[in-house]
Amino acid sequence: MAKLIKAGGSISKIENIETMGLDDFQKLVGGYIEPLYGVDNVAIVNEEGLLNRLPLNLKASNIMRAPLVGDVIIMTWEEWKKRN
Repeated sequence: MAKLIKAGGSISKIENIETMGLDDFQKLVGGYIEPLYGVDNVAIVNEEGLLNRLPLNLKASNIMRAPLVGDVIIMTWEEWKKRN
């Protein structure tokens, strides 16, 4: 199940990821989006997160095995494929 992982550490489940549009994703991450592809998951991040000096998101970074900043949407490859 897709999750929104806030930079502060809180995690919320996203029930309707398949029906969400670009505007929904942008609202959740706080700006323009960029997908990052991992082995098991796809992360949707704020593409200007580093430029805007958003805080490190430790939980999302651990899941994706890469440093990520700001609020991050994590979904499975299956969820991603259903969207595209």
